[in-house]
Amino acid sequence: MTQDTMRTYSIDQSNHQRLWVRNGAIGLLLVAGLIWLVQCWRYPPVVATDNLRYIQLLRTAISSERPDWVAKVKEAIDSRYDEGEMSDKERAHFDQIIRMAEAQEWKTAHKVCFQFEESQLSRRRSSAAPHADSHDH
Repeated sequence: MTQDTMRTYSIDQSNHQRLWVRNGAIGLLLVAGLIWLVQCWRYPPVVATDNLRYIQLLRTAISSERPDWVAKVKEAIDSRYDEGEMSDKERAHFDQIIRMAEAQEWKTAHKVCFQFEESQLSRRRSSAAPHADSHDH
């Protein structure tokens, strides 16, 4: 090999390595972005504190397999939404579960509703101000 050939080979090899590193970094970013999107779609939306009880009511109606109770919860949810007390995301998730119940897919509806309720667990306690008669120790 001549010096020019070796220099060209060295440059080509260096460019090839940089290309692999760049493509690998792009690939990792794409995979991380895809994982992030899947996580966003997988988890239920955060529910406003005042709407937490509707998850419990819906789960009770579903676990009892009572279409009439499901209908009443649906009415209450529709009313909350119409009054502006529930977000589009909240309502969409409730509606998804209600459709399962209306199709009498009770086990699936119960599982999804339970996961919905479970995802709100850290939000169950209200942030009400302490009582005036409370004191520090």
